[in-house]
Amino acid sequence: MKKIISLILTLALCLSLVSFVGVYAEETLLNSESFENGLGTWKLWNPSSESCVSFVDGGTDGKKALKLTDPDDQTGPGVQTQVFDVTPGAEYKAVIDYKLVSGSLYGITLRFVDSKGKGVQDKREKLKGGNTWNTLTLTDTAPANATGVIILLAGNKANVCEIHIDNAKLYTNGAATSAPVTPAEPSQPVASGDALFADSFENGMDKWAAFSKNGIEKLNIVSTEATEGKMSLHCVDDMTDGAPAIILAKYIPVTPGTLYTATSDYKLVSGNSFKVILRFFDADKKKLSDVTGIGKSNDWEKLTLSLEAPENAVNCAILVAGFSKNLGEAYVDNIVLKGAAASAPVTGESKLDKINKSSIVLFVGSANALVNGQKTLIDKTNDKVIATIVDSRTLVPVRFIAENFGAEVGWDDATRTVTLTLKDKVVKIVLDKAEIDINGSVTAIDVPAQSIEGRTMLPLRAFVENVMGKKIFWDARGLIVITDTDMLDAAQDKDTIDTIINNIK
Repeated sequence: MKKIISLILTLALCLSLVSFVGVYAEETLLNSESFENGLGTWKLWNPSSESCVSFVDGGTDGKKALKLTDPDDQTGPGVQTQVFDVTPGAEYKAVIDYKLVSGSLYGITLRFVDSKGKGVQDKREKLKGGNTWNTLTLTDTAPANATGVIILLAGNKANVCEIHIDNAKLYTNGAATSAPVTPAEPSQPVASGDALFADSFENGMDKWAAFSKNGIEKLNIVSTEATEGKMSLHCVDDMTDGAPAIILAKYIPVTPGTLYTATSDYKLVSGNSFKVILRFFDADKKKLSDVTGIGKSNDWEKLTLSLEAPENAVNCAILVAGFSKNLGEAYVDNIVLKGAAASAPVTGESKLDKINKSSIVLFVGSANALVNGQKTLIDKTNDKVIATIVDSRTLVPVRFIAENFGAEVGWDDATRTVTLTLKDKVVKIVLDKAEIDINGSVTAIDVPAQSIEGRTMLPLRAFVENVMGKKIFWDARGLIVITDTDMLDAAQDKDTIDTIINNIK
């Protein structure tokens, strides 16, 4: 009997030892997109896809879903995520909600690419129809020659289809080598109205984590410059293929509707490369909104960033970062974050704060834009798409402005007509015609709609004021602010205007 009991105990011990083998590592979320603000973190697969992309009500996450239409047997449109770096041997998983409205040849692909962007391995699944929402999961292991991974949704030239997509996520059980570092959860909530965070770098960067894939070595603690204590953060950006950046190692919990203010002492040595960012996140760690401050003084000055936590904000963080295309050197010290009491009325909001909440900013000749204070490209697939001047009239891109103000945009290739649907308006714009049809009423414009770099362009004021119902501020240097908030004054708001120009360049 003793031998039997001993054998059972030995077997149990062996099983307890092997039970750890094959346990799947905790998943890391690399990307999440619910298409509430257009394509968001996704982009067009090819230039011909632009007219095939729109957005519809009734998604599975939020209020909107991506609508992708394959209108003929020639186009083969598609969308994809950015490229995320991978660890060979690690497992990657794409999870997407979809509704195949018509057709049968749409497919979702989890694609691994090499250092030149060439596909080296695909995991693809053809979608099923039925006009009902389904969830698709694709899982694959990164091969030895892979350096990146994307999710690709594409049609087939041989068929005509329509599909709706929502709640797309990409996970890995390996290291998220290129995704921004996610701060840890806060150890305990901090009362609103108190100093939620303060650091003068006296203890090094123990409260911070690396945010950029490389370049953290460009940020170090020195004792040669400081405004609070003896130490400060020395920032050197001499990189041409990226930018150094750090982020708070722990999230700071926030209350929606509360105004938060981050201050930072800053001294610029050269260039204009370094910035401080206050950023809000939802419960899924997805970025919601942020505000950026850029110092311009070669003497110590204080940057002040204020932004109200949006409706579904749960946490916030502060970042110190360079720019991907600018070089420079700076010192940063004495970073403090405070929150106004949630019940207290928010007063003294600056014009810049208001503009950063609900505006689109363009700059003539630049491929950059600011959408609610966040810098982006007008066209992520073509940096030649810009606001431009033709025949003494400023022309702006129709789709970019319309979609970022909530309009649904369609394209009819046969009649060369752009259709915008915005609340109670249906607007039709025909290329090369000097007129706009708004709910059946035709209005003449002085410069016809035209295609430049494959994008429909219209005169600024005729489009923004008559169609979108927004206000315009114009600065002689080429700055265009499209908004429905308080207008800027060229004389009184010179510093604010200079800041906006500096942010968009």
